[in-house]
Amino acid sequence: MIFPWYEPELAQLASRLERQTLHHAPLILGPNGLGKSEFAEALCELILCHRPVVGHPCGECQSCQLIQAQTHPDKHHITTENLSIGVDSIRQGIDKLQGSAQLSQNKVLLLTDGQRMTTAAANALLKTLEEPTNNTYIIMTATSAHSLLPTVLSRCEKQVLALPEPQKIQNWLRDEYRIDMSLEEISAYRALPKLCLAAHSDDAVTYAMFIEALQSLNSPGSVLSMAQKWEAHVQDCLFWLQQWCRQAPSSKQYKGIYDLSVQLMREAQHPGVNKSMLLYKILNRVKEVLS
Repeated sequence: MIFPWYEPELAQLASRLERQTLHHAPLILGPNGLGKSEFAEALCELILCHRPVVGHPCGECQSCQLIQAQTHPDKHHITTENLSIGVDSIRQGIDKLQGSAQLSQNKVLLLTDGQRMTTAAANALLKTLEEPTNNTYIIMTATSAHSLLPTVLSRCEKQVLALPEPQKIQNWLRDEYRIDMSLEEISAYRALPKLCLAAHSDDAVTYAMFIEALQSLNSPGSVLSMAQKWEAHVQDCLFWLQQWCRQAPSSKQYKGIYDLSVQLMREAQHPGVNKSMLLYKILNRVKEVLS
């Protein structure tokens, strides 16, 4: 199921599908944790459903039942847990689109995390994007338009999912999961609903835990210890420090920490960077402010 605040966007696509004006290659864009995959899955189900109801798959026809069982012969999915999606995966997916649909009128290839495609893989997809077979849809998700080759981007139709209002996430968490989360916490998770929900799992590393840990930085050796402990979450920590600075009294010291966190956020994206040393550098600054 998609998040309720995206139902109007899905309804618009459903209307276009009914009028046979839906683009053959919708590209769902947004950061990880926003709900792109669920939106793409819902669109896929809608395209394959035999009798959609008011812009939603009926959930009862043979096609919907096979999708739920993950055995639909006209739905094909390309995804990977590796860093990249290679050309062989793309070619295999394209091969499955050949010929007529077996069950539904339409065929769908769902490509998750399109930004992971290698250049060769993206080029292998181009011809199918340019000349799709009849009743064929390629639904792709990606973190940003800039992460894709311009040639691929120009052959897709962008559907950018906007960040929901924090208040909507707060209400959703309370109504669906009986979770009370402050607007400050929701902002700390960038108003990304899946991250907000994951923060309440039993083994989650949370914003509250990080802020609490900052209070012990005056202890001997605590800066290095904390840097090593949290290095696997360096991106989150740097963003949380920015949130922490926004909540702090206005001063040059806090602004300095904020600016440094922005700089280190860019450095943290470079392969091979020593993440522990990045955190050590900024946590030392935090310790000076708190001393």
